[in-house]
Amino acid sequence: MHINQSIEPQDEELLLHPPKTGGRRWVKVTLGIMVILLAAWYFLGGDGQKGSNTEAPDQQGRQNPATGGLAPSRHLIPLVVSEGGSKPSPSPLSTVARKGDKAREFIKALRDQEGEIDLDGIFERAEQFKDEEMLVDAHLMYFFAAKQGHAESALILGSMYDPDHTLETPNVVEDPSWTQAYKWYVKAADGGNEAARERLKYLRKEVERAAAKGNSEATRLILQWR
Repeated sequence: MHINQSIEPQDEELLLHPPKTGGRRWVKVTLGIMVILLAAWYFLGGDGQKGSNTEAPDQQGRQNPATGGLAPSRHLIPLVVSEGGSKPSPSPLSTVARKGDKAREFIKALRDQEGEIDLDGIFERAEQFKDEEMLVDAHLMYFFAAKQGHAESALILGSMYDPDHTLETPNVVEDPSWTQAYKWYVKAADGGNEAARERLKYLRKEVERAAAKGNSEATRLILQWR
């Protein structure tokens, strides 16, 4: 069987000059790159030239009609610098009297005067301080009167320290104490205050209950109780 191995002229032309597939695609890619480069040059290079002719804005951002730029603001707050190194005026808080100063002055005046001290008057002044919410002054006045033997003042001090009564009277006691309550209740009872005697009875029960649970303060107080 004879096989025709001849090549037709058109086939030979295809072998010698094969078609360039994808030629148009490369042309499009090249054109696209050129467009991108031109756009980048326009936006980056053009903005740099434009920015060189523009003045920086001030805080108000107003236009300067003479230069075409932005005019400086005329409404800036001036910087005030103190001269002479003068000291600042004292704060009003520094002139406020310390808590308790009124009571201290009152007690000092009582000690300086001759004659018997009016303990009932001191108690009344302490009550006024309490009503005015000057609790430190009130505490000092109660304390002074109680030390001098004023039974009612001692009862109030005992109530301030008594854990079961500390909230009944506004006070400055931060740590209630059975020991301190006992001390002032005894002083009030010795001065003839019946309410203090009743408080001592109730306090004794509370302290015994706490001592049975191992409370060290209650245990020591039971040993000192008379």
